[in-house]
Amino acid sequence: MGCGVSKSPRVYPAGPGSGERTWSVNYEETARKLSQRHRDLMEKLSQVRDPSGAAVIEKDGSQLARVNGFKIVRPLGRGAFGEVFLAQQFDDHYAIKVLRKSALKKLHRPGPGVAWGRGRTIAAVASVKTEIAMMKKIEHPNCVHIYDVILDPACDEVFLVIEYVDGGPSQKFDADGRPIPLPESEIWSYLRHLTMGLEYLHMHAIIHRDIKPENLLLAKTPKLGQILKIADFGTSCLCEGDANAQRTAGTPAFFSPERCTTEASGTYDGRVVDLWAVGVTIFLWVCGWTPYTAPTTALLMETIANAPERAVAPEKTSPGLASVIEGLLTREVATRLTLVQLRLHEWLTEGGTQPLPPQPIMKIQVTPAEIEQAFTNRKAVAVGSAAGPSALGKALAFVQHGDGSSTSPSSAGAAAGWLREGESTIRKRSNEAEAKFYRAIGASGNLAPHIPATYSIGPADVLLPDGSEAHDIVMEDLVAGMTRPCAMALVMGTRTVTAADLAQGEARADLLRAVDELDPNSVMAVERERGGLTQARYLAFLDARSSTSTLGFRLDSAKTMVNGKLDALPLPEGVELDALREESHVSAAIAKFVQHDTQIANALFLKLKTLLNALQQSKFFPKHAFLRTTLLFVYDDANRANVQIRIMNFSAAYALPEGEAVSHDVPWDSTAECHEDGYLIGVHSLVRIMTVLSESQTR
Repeated sequence: MGCGVSKSPRVYPAGPGSGERTWSVNYEETARKLSQRHRDLMEKLSQVRDPSGAAVIEKDGSQLARVNGFKIVRPLGRGAFGEVFLAQQFDDHYAIKVLRKSALKKLHRPGPGVAWGRGRTIAAVASVKTEIAMMKKIEHPNCVHIYDVILDPACDEVFLVIEYVDGGPSQKFDADGRPIPLPESEIWSYLRHLTMGLEYLHMHAIIHRDIKPENLLLAKTPKLGQILKIADFGTSCLCEGDANAQRTAGTPAFFSPERCTTEASGTYDGRVVDLWAVGVTIFLWVCGWTPYTAPTTALLMETIANAPERAVAPEKTSPGLASVIEGLLTREVATRLTLVQLRLHEWLTEGGTQPLPPQPIMKIQVTPAEIEQAFTNRKAVAVGSAAGPSALGKALAFVQHGDGSSTSPSSAGAAAGWLREGESTIRKRSNEAEAKFYRAIGASGNLAPHIPATYSIGPADVLLPDGSEAHDIVMEDLVAGMTRPCAMALVMGTRTVTAADLAQGEARADLLRAVDELDPNSVMAVERERGGLTQARYLAFLDARSSTSTLGFRLDSAKTMVNGKLDALPLPEGVELDALREESHVSAAIAKFVQHDTQIANALFLKLKTLLNALQQSKFFPKHAFLRTTLLFVYDDANRANVQIRIMNFSAAYALPEGEAVSHDVPWDSTAECHEDGYLIGVHSLVRIMTVLSESQTR
C-alpha cells in the first residue's frame, strides 16, 4: 500500500507576530523549556526535602490530607498497586502515588517466561522497585518524571512524587464507555511524540511492555498543543538478552504474537513487543477498537498467536497511516517495522519534509544496585548519565582515546570514533556519507533488523581530520548487558579497494614499509625504486594474503574466552588472524571463537540463513555496494543462547548510479567501473562453514 504524503508540511502557530513554524522546531523549543522546568522543580524540592527520609503524614479523618508539605487536593485514580492523588506544593501540582509495602510483599507476578497462574513467581515489590529506579533516571519531554520518593521505615506507605500530567489519557471515552476515534492529524502528532519517547526508552535498554492509550498521557503546552508522555513503567524490564522479561506482563489486547506462545520465548529482541503495541494503539486511536478480540484472555492470546501475516488497517485510514499500522502489526518479528523505520517513515515525516528531531536528552543507566536501593538511596533521584569505553569496542579490541575516538585494529579499516553513552548505546563518529547510509539502510524493509538499531544520526559540530564535517551515529551496543561478551568482526566481500583508492596514484613510503614487514618478497623492484606503494596496491596486497578473494570475506579481529578470561583469539606464533587464507584455517579459527560449542555455531548458522534470505529479498541491497562493511558475530559466554549477527561500518559503502544494479555474487573485476563486491560469496561461504561446525560433535 502506498504512502499518503501531504503536499506541504504541517505547521503550528508560534505566537502572535511570529508566523508559523514546523512541528519539529516547536518540539525542540518545548523540549528545552520542559527540561528546564523539570530541573527547576528538582532544585525547588531539594531545598525543602527532609534529608532523614522521614514521612510526616496528616489525615482528615481516614482521608490522606498532607504528606511532607504536599497538600492532597483530590484522588486521581487507583493503579495496580495503590492509589494516585493530585497534590500541591507551593504553586506547583504533582501526582502522588501511594504504595503499601505490606500489600506489595503479598502480591506476586509471574517470573520470567512464566504465564499468570503457573510456575514460580516474583514479588510485585521487585517490579515496583524497578519502576522507581528507572523513573528516577528518566528525563525526556515524552516520558513522565519522578521527583521524589518518600519512604519512612516506620511507615507502611511508600509515596512517589510524580509529574502531574493535566490532559488525561490520549484517548477519551463517550457516554457509553467506548473509546472515541481521533482525527488523523492528532494521531500524526501523537505518534511522533510516542516515537521520540519510546526511542529514548529503548536507547537505554528499557522495554515498556504495556504501551496503550491509557498509559499515554497528554500535557498542555503553549506552542505545541498537546504533548504526549509515556507513563507507568511498572511492567517494563531491562533488556539484558531478554533474560528478565516478564512475558505476560501488560494488557492482553496489546500482546504481540510472540508473547502469546511459549515457542518464541528467547528468540527475539524484547523491544519488538513495544512496536506491536504501538500498532494496536494506533488502530484503537483510528477506529475505537483493537484489531483482535475474544471473549476470554486465553482465546484472545490464541487469536493473536494465530494472527494473519499482516493486519488490515481500518477502511477509513489513509494509505500512509495504513502502511504504518500494517507494518507494525506484522506477525513475523524479522519484518515488523522497527523504530528506525518508523522514525523515517514517509507518512510520519511528511515525505521527508518534517524529519523527527534528534534525541535532546543525556543518556541514562539503571544498574541492579540502584534497583535494590530504589527506596533508600534518595541521592539517586538526581538525573544521571554515564560515559565510558564501549563494551563493543573492548570486545573488538578498539583502542579508546581520551577524546572518544579510537583506532580499529583492521589494517584496511577506517579510523572510527567510538564512545559508550548510557547503559546500552554507542556513539560512532564518522563522515556524512556513512551517516546517510545508516539512515538509508535503517529505512529499508528487509535489512533494517540486520544492522544495529540506530537512534540518532546528525552533525556533530566538529571537523574530521580531512576537514569535512563529522556526524554522530548513536546506535545500540550489542554487548550491553552481556557478562562475558565475545565478538568477531569479519570484513565482507571479495574486495576492499574502492574507486577512490584507484584514483589516488600517490606512492606512500609508509605503505611500502608496512608491506615490507609483512612480506618483503611481494614488493616489486619498480615499487622500491619509486619508494612507495599506492593505497590501491596496498589494499590489493592485503586482500591477496587473506581469504578475501577466495572465500569472499576475511577475519579481521576477535575476542573470546581464553583460559577463563576475555582475550584475543589464540593463534600459532607468527600467524595473524587477517592473513588466514585456507578455508580449513579460517574454519578452525571460527571454531576457536565459538569455543567448539555446537549450540553457538548452530545459532550463528540460523541467523546467517535469516540474513541471507533478507539480502536476497531486499530491494535496497542490489542498488548499493557494501564495500568494506563489517559482519559482526557476538555472543555472551555467560548466556550462550544470546547470539547476535549485525552488519555495520558503512564508510566505504555507496549507492549505485541510477538504473544500475549488482548481483553481489560475482567477484570484482579489478576495474573502477565494476561495482560488484562479492558480498554474497562471503555469506554463502560462512553458511557452509557454520553448517559443518554446527553439525560437528567437537564438544
